[in-house]
Amino acid sequence: MTMGERVAVMKNGRIQQCAPPQELYDDPANVLVAGFIGRHKMNLFQSALRRGNDGSVWLRFGPNQTWSLLRHGR
Repeated sequence: MTMGERVAVMKNGRIQQCAPPQELYDDPANVLVAGFIGRHKMNLFQSALRRGNDGSVWLRFGPNQTWSLLRHGR
């Protein structure tokens, strides 16, 4: 990572992302690249971002955890 100008991260013979090392670190193309490049063990979990009809924005983690991020007009 410190010596290469471009690094390719591969899985099963297929390139997942090819970019300068800092780009891989700052903007990984997928979870595989993020987990491979990260220095520390990562906690990865599924989530969903939703917008309500009233302009509200919600972030859902798992079946029971929902956070309101933005409400229209506030």
